[in-house]
Amino acid sequence: MRRNRSELRKKARLNDLVVQRMERLFNISKEKVKEGDIEYSRRISELIFRLSLRNKIKIPRAIKRSICKNCHVALVPGFTCTIRLRSQGKVSYLVIKCKECGWVKRIPYNKVK
Repeated sequence: MRRNRSELRKKARLNDLVVQRMERLFNISKEKVKEGDIEYSRRISELIFRLSLRNKIKIPRAIKRSICKNCHVALVPGFTCTIRLRSQGKVSYLVIKCKECGWVKRIPYNKVK
């Protein structure tokens, strides 16, 4: 079944609003981590995942990389995670370790020559 342009525009507007809401919720989650309220941050992060599932929208990469997949806490350097740079031969990667549950995330990157 074909969709007309007005339906596509409504869908695009809805997607944009959902992404904006995710960004606002993530900023609140980071602030709560800095205040020390980790459980509230966890609940807000779970809301972000629920919004994504309900509206069938991908979570933006910056937000997705900043939430622990194991315990759903916002990863804020110095408060809930440690960040290290590692390299093995030609491969270099960023190692992010959650202080709450010990979960490790490795993100590859290219070295600047």
